[in-house]
Amino acid sequence: MMNLNTKMTAQELEQMIAQMERIFTVVRILDKDLLHKMDVRNGELRSEDCKCYSFWEKGKNCENCAAQRALAMKGQCMKLEFIGLKMYQVIAKYLEVDGVPCVVEMISCLDDETLLDAEGREALVKKFAHYRRELYADALTRSYSRRYFEDQLKEQRMDAGIAMLDLDDFKIYNDTFGHDAGDLALTTVVGIVKANVRRTDMLIRMGGDEFAVLYSGGPAEKIEALRECCLQSFRDGEKPEFLGVSIGYEQVQDFESLAEVMKRADEMMYVEKREKQYARGYAAEDTKEVLTK
Repeated sequence: MMNLNTKMTAQELEQMIAQMERIFTVVRILDKDLLHKMDVRNGELRSEDCKCYSFWEKGKNCENCAAQRALAMKGQCMKLEFIGLKMYQVIAKYLEVDGVPCVVEMISCLDDETLLDAEGREALVKKFAHYRRELYADALTRSYSRRYFEDQLKEQRMDAGIAMLDLDDFKIYNDTFGHDAGDLALTTVVGIVKANVRRTDMLIRMGGDEFAVLYSGGPAEKIEALRECCLQSFRDGEKPEFLGVSIGYEQVQDFESLAEVMKRADEMMYVEKREKQYARGYAAEDTKEVLTK
């Protein structure tokens, strides 16, 4: 697809839409509040009394609304949608038109009734959904995997914050109580995190006992609530004295990539972890030097 700038004038958008309409089945602009369809003519952006979901012959917002996710992330999202036997690909991208936040949706019809009957379409959808789910799902926790971050998010630039979360003394816990107990601890943490984030936020298992939480514009104060929920769960468990959690949080600055933000959040998380180790008296000498500088 063609590259779109995040900020443009209404006149530039009008010219861009004229080009995109040669490529996509439908191109439309949606406002940020009610997701009404908007129109741009003669260099002016106007809101129309037409809900976005009316195109899909629905009476309410789609549960998997790509436009809402694009707005929340200030980025780009995709999904598949259907009208009868016809299948559409929807690409939703956040824009600011003359300073007004909105979303441009580019919709392409992917099939034809002569190519897929209802049974064939259903099989295709199930196969596509299963493939994507398995491709990017972590086998143990069913959260997103590191591969998802590497393939889909690493170079994204959006209004977001990233929390890096790592369990304290997890190796000791695993060695003492066994891998089954360790796996249970990991799945417990995933359940706690999912219960304390929004649908627009993402939980990613980066490896071992390290997780990333991508907050779409989320403030840092949510992190302390998440930390307390994890610690309370550990205190209520059968082995309360063994596990803790270290968290580092950083917000996107100056339109940097998510990979850059994650690196800083990871560094903050390890600073917290080392401070705990030093306080308990078994930090390495190089850790002491870092903390006393």
